[in-house]
Amino acid sequence: MSKKRSIAEHDLSTRGWGNSYKVMTITNGGINIKLAGWRRGIESGDFLILANKGDTTRYKVTEIEYQRDPTDMFFAKAEFSPRDSEEV
Repeated sequence: MSKKRSIAEHDLSTRGWGNSYKVMTITNGGINIKLAGWRRGIESGDFLILANKGDTTRYKVTEIEYQRDPTDMFFAKAEFSPRDSEEV
């Protein structure tokens, strides 16, 4: 019996080597985004914390595809997923 992986949260808001991203497209008024990034370990269903005008915002990864070279580079689709008020 395999153990179910818990959903992870990845903070990309402070960019650096191996921890960065670029939003490629924004649709539906910012609800959906496509991005390219560099960080290992992100899976579909995980949350990304992204910089947003001096603050942060949260998106849920709906699709992700890692590249072969460099191995930490990915292309992903994500949807806006605001934090619950008690999480803030």
